[in-house]
Amino acid sequence: MLSCEIFAQEDYVKYVNPYMGNISHTLVPSLPTIQLPHSMLRVYPKRQDFATWVVEDFSLVSPSHRNIFSGNGILPFVGKSVPEVSTLDNEKISPYSYFAILDGQEIGVEFAPSFKSALYAFDFSNSPAGEVRKIRIRVDSGEIKFEKNRINLIQNTGKADNVKMYVSLEFDAEPKDVKIYHFTRKPEKNPLLKPSKPFVAKLGADAVLDFGSEIQKVSVKYGISFIDFESAQNNLKREIADFDIEKLKENGNKIWNEALSKIKIKSCDEEMKRVFYTSFWRTFERMIDFSEYGRYYSAYDNSVHETDKPFYCDDWIWDTYRTSHPLRVLLEPSKEAQMLQSYIDMANQTSEKWLPTFPQIFGDAHAMNGNHVVASFLDAYQKGVRGFDFKAAVSLSINTLLTESIIPWHRGHRTVLDDFYSKNGYFPALKQGEAESVSEVNTFEKRQSVAVTLAASFDDWCAYKMLECFERDFPKQTGGNFSENKKLFFYRAKNAENLFNKKTGFFHPKDFDGNFIEPFDYRISGGLGFRDYYDENNAWTYRWDAPHLDLVGLMGGAENFEKNLDDTFHTPTGLPKWRFWGNHAPDQTGNVGQFSMGNEPSFHIPYLYNRIGKGWKTQKAVRALVYTWFRDDLMGVPGDEDGGAMSAFVVWSMLGLYPDVGKPTYQIGSPFFEEAEIALENGEKIKIIAKNNSRENKYVKSLKINGENHEKLNITHDKLKSGAVLEFEMSERPNKSELR
Repeated sequence: MLSCEIFAQEDYVKYVNPYMGNISHTLVPSLPTIQLPHSMLRVYPKRQDFATWVVEDFSLVSPSHRNIFSGNGILPFVGKSVPEVSTLDNEKISPYSYFAILDGQEIGVEFAPSFKSALYAFDFSNSPAGEVRKIRIRVDSGEIKFEKNRINLIQNTGKADNVKMYVSLEFDAEPKDVKIYHFTRKPEKNPLLKPSKPFVAKLGADAVLDFGSEIQKVSVKYGISFIDFESAQNNLKREIADFDIEKLKENGNKIWNEALSKIKIKSCDEEMKRVFYTSFWRTFERMIDFSEYGRYYSAYDNSVHETDKPFYCDDWIWDTYRTSHPLRVLLEPSKEAQMLQSYIDMANQTSEKWLPTFPQIFGDAHAMNGNHVVASFLDAYQKGVRGFDFKAAVSLSINTLLTESIIPWHRGHRTVLDDFYSKNGYFPALKQGEAESVSEVNTFEKRQSVAVTLAASFDDWCAYKMLECFERDFPKQTGGNFSENKKLFFYRAKNAENLFNKKTGFFHPKDFDGNFIEPFDYRISGGLGFRDYYDENNAWTYRWDAPHLDLVGLMGGAENFEKNLDDTFHTPTGLPKWRFWGNHAPDQTGNVGQFSMGNEPSFHIPYLYNRIGKGWKTQKAVRALVYTWFRDDLMGVPGDEDGGAMSAFVVWSMLGLYPDVGKPTYQIGSPFFEEAEIALENGEKIKIIAKNNSRENKYVKSLKINGENHEKLNITHDKLKSGAVLEFEMSERPNKSELR
């Protein structure tokens, strides 16, 4: 086998392919985001479909993750009127830059961002001679004002009109004429949108700037703020001094290479290098730092706060607690602590003192089910992360779990369903065909009775373990209801067992009377997305979504557990693909039997073989899943990339590890690379060596850690946090005896 050196020039960015996964299997694709790590200023090309080359205009900023059509945009054009259709040619995207040519008009478009500001450069030198060069700036809900060579616009952002984004743009040339037009925004025609209230017409505005027919190039730089125009202008002054886009791109390249160099790999497999670094790059997309040099605006109390610390927002914790947050715990514990402290700050700023689930710049979107930042609090603390207020995290977790409703996609106080859950230990399901009687239940998202019970049970286990940590580290501060709460969460953590059907080995919905819903098909029952009983995934996935329980014992021992795992990968959907995905499971993509590589609750499933000493099956499954579903092409991601969660799964798996969330351990998988070097925040390094590694040699024959034989299928965080050398000996045949 050839020996491939660690990148001599340390140019990791060249291995990032932003187009990977830009065409989805069924739902929202991965996007070619252009931003600096965790930066407030980010854009996506405004393309409805990345198989086409039509563009509406170019974003100034997207205030929310995956918001391609962000409500603002800039478009250069020539002639009297804006073209009805603009098409792209020779588009090139990197993490820190964008380039394209507007077809027909022959206008070059370049873009480069900083953290809270950016620069567009428009090249008209190849455009038709004699035609007037113009730029249109649009905000579809807000207002625009012009003064000399500056445009100021205010954009109402999404769900909360009280949250406004301020954008201040400066040009390197003064326009000969400026006209501002107002219009009424039309309702979105996207059939996938599920509006919670009737459409309300809002006023938008266009500014059209005329630069005459002689000018060859126009550049525009701009700053953004959620505080006011003065802050937007100050952010711009701090970050971009001139109109030199090459200097901005050079700085972006440097910043991204510094971020990506935290993990260095040695491999002869060029495609897997690209898959790895593209995945690693996407883990830096969120959370977003919305602080503005000593201040930040919070929608959680509608106030501007002064602080010298970052304020992170924009996270989908239902997804990211599984892989993204644990990756930062290992690589950047100080940053993870700041993000967790931001959750605490957001909760403290609300009147109810509830932790958000999907924190956005406009407030808590409160999507999905469960409140899994509790798991991230526990996971970080168990692994030694400090720097966030753990006492406040415990208090807020208890308050949230005991006073807020667990109805999915609903932020509100407890209801009759929550009272039933507290009394009976499971979330009640409707019988098939039974009408919903509780108004707080979302008509599309439904009750998700099993998914909600499992999520609440896991969160309660995390709360119990947090109380154990608190009792250990702060024994003198355990007064009040501490003992009662600890006992309560200990017993509530077992609630998931109340839905376990011992006859079938599945978590099975029950009605109000305690009867299992019948008849029942674990492959397809539950309506679209299985939401009557589960969520986005069917019963086969949720069979394993209780990582805190003794599933081996529940299933009657190791032999049954192994068979049930095998069946997960071997049992077909039983329907044509168009019927299974179209009528039942648009989110459950990347199928291998009943296993879904394209949705987050599945990520840990292949690693469960380790629980029964069958690590070779984990190694085989992980290698096959990554090679099958993650590729360096437009369809190279099998499902929704929800803010780095799926990408972080790839990073972990290719390194040969996987985190046990809430426990200070990692599962051992199958390293993909000849060598990997992980730079820790404390200056130490984790070195992973895989001798004789290849696509065929995927099995771990033996493992040494710091020169000593290691025979377990997991490794503690303590062994890694101060640096370590992991020496894998790989083989073409499985080792079925030594590693347990």
